[in-house]
Amino acid sequence: QINTLIYNSSIANTYFLDGRPIDSKSRLTSSYYEAEIQYFEGTQSLFPYWYTNEIRNKHGNPAVPSGTQFNIGAASGESNLIPDNIPLISIRLAPSVDSSITGALGEREIINRMSLALDSVGILTTHESEISLILNPQLSTDEFQNVDDPSLCQLVRHGANDRITGGSKILSFRASGAGNGQTRATNYSLTKLSDLGNSILGGDGVYPNGPDLLCIVANIVDSTGVSTSNPYSISARVTWQESQA
Repeated sequence: QINTLIYNSSIANTYFLDGRPIDSKSRLTSSYYEAEIQYFEGTQSLFPYWYTNEIRNKHGNPAVPSGTQFNIGAASGESNLIPDNIPLISIRLAPSVDSSITGALGEREIINRMSLALDSVGILTTHESEISLILNPQLSTDEFQNVDDPSLCQLVRHGANDRITGGSKILSFRASGAGNGQTRATNYSLTKLSDLGNSILGGDGVYPNGPDLLCIVANIVDSTGVSTSNPYSISARVTWQESQA
């Protein structure tokens, strides 16, 4: 199925060690199922024409030998554990703007110099979780969506298979869950945090190659009560104010 993780601990220089999702380009032929895996390097999913050489240099030629066996849904000998550092939502200024229309750098005429003043974060979870605010991490996806008008910001609503690396933790707090299959809400004020801005030269990447990026990240505190009848579920929302010039 699409987005199902496949695992292998040794091939492709351990690229599949933590699991890689089956891409939507996968298809069923007359004799077999052709599973497509999209290659990511940092936050990039688009590469120059010589990208195959880059993959071979880092992961071998071939990166996935014929006859390789994968584990589906979980690593070999392990249950499908709740991952660490689950990204929930990420926000940033849109890199460029013009006439209240936002876009990537170069799509609009003006680099976005607005300030994004954080207001609050809300968490809805079934089990007690530690919530962290990570500034300027690297994301496994760059699928930013423009926030509805008149906002000049962008966000990522993270999926179950998204991952983050790096960044600086600027705040953490606990969000309690009901623990009985029901969710409980926690709200936390962010008004004392500094505003988010843009780099001097701008860009589509992460600061200093683009705007500040803030990611809301969750870690379950105790997973012993999680089961098929009492699954772990968590979601987040962020509110902010914009000082538009």
